Amino acid sequence: MKNLILLLSLCLFFSGCKDNLKKGDNALPEKHQAATEKVAVEKQKSIFYGGLDNSLVDLLREIVNDYPIKKVEETPENVHQSYYVSFFKVGADTLLVLCRQPYLMEVFPDYAFDKSETPEEKPEYIGMVEGADLPIFIFDSGGVGNGLYENASLVKKYPKRYVTDEGKFHDTEIPSIYKYKIQNGNFEFLGKSKSQWID
Repeated sequence: MKNLILLLSLCLFFSGCKDNLKKGDNALPEKHQAATEKVAVEKQKSIFYGGLDNSLVDLLREIVNDYPIKKVEETPENVHQSYYVSFFKVGADTLLVLCRQPYLMEVFPDYAFDKSETPEEKPEYIGMVEGADLPIFIFDSGGVGNGLYENASLVKKYPKRYVTDEGKFHDTEIPSIYKYKIQNGNFEFLGKSKSQWID
């Protein structure tokens, strides 16, 4: 009988606790709860990379997290920034470089490479990833990186949303350029350049 009374007392106690939680007695303060919900929503937002290979997307995410694209109003020249993805050969090695560009740029960034890293044949502009949530420019030399972007639809012309007024052509800062060696489908991180300033 004592055990039955003890069991019933425990059941009543726990059901009372459950009711208090439902009423919100132990709920988070409204301000903290709103902040928590905002963070949860932001984590749910995912960026679409337009059909690029998942292993390349993983590397791009790193750049996007380290150097997000600023809003046009936040850049000195009021322009859209973009991401640069380039594949090329140096000797027998296939290299990949990634960076955030100061504007929509179709030029190989020679200034960021030592002579030993500079390709004999500069990568050519293949196109911009169509439908991606970010402006991503693909460059390649001899198709050495084709397997990493072959499923992405590429366009040469920029969508209107990235074009700005004439005369506003670049930001002055180019952040670090990340360099990788591609070997047997794996990426070996070779390092990154220092941030650069251009006039």
